[in-house]
Amino acid sequence: VGKSRLLDELRIAGLVGGAFALRGRAAELDAPYQMWREPLRRLVLNTDLSDYDAGVLKEILADMDDLLDRPVTAAPIIEPDQASKRLLSVISSLFSRQKQPMLILLEDLHWARAENLTVLEQITQMVAGLPLLIVGSYRTDERLELAPTLRTLPTLHLKRLTSDEIV
Repeated sequence: VGKSRLLDELRIAGLVGGAFALRGRAAELDAPYQMWREPLRRLVLNTDLSDYDAGVLKEILADMDDLLDRPVTAAPIIEPDQASKRLLSVISSLFSRQKQPMLILLEDLHWARAENLTVLEQITQMVAGLPLLIVGSYRTDERLELAPTLRTLPTLHLKRLTSDEIV
């Protein structure tokens, strides 16, 4: 109770403070990388992309041609494990090229697929060198093993609001 509203307020504060606010949301029946699709779309519109980077991102952003208003050739097909590494490298590079302060809000991490958490872990390793704040929300009663997955991140446990506390 209140997770989305809290993230809405953080987004407003970030925008007022001049941050580039990105928001992703995991869902129970997500497609691969679904949580990152909207944030990546926004970054693509804010960044000069090489044909190679655009082709790699086209694997998860099917509307890449429309986003860039030009035809984008898909990256060559390679082994799935190597394709995942290539995609993670391009996503990391996209975030590392941002100069404006960024706020990434990730909602419902308790439903996040493994590849979504892999991207999150990769980006959190870059945080020290970037003007970046990442805030995620999840329910501990939905997925107890999530916290150890992200054990390097500081957490703030908030209790559920009672009926009297909800305004």
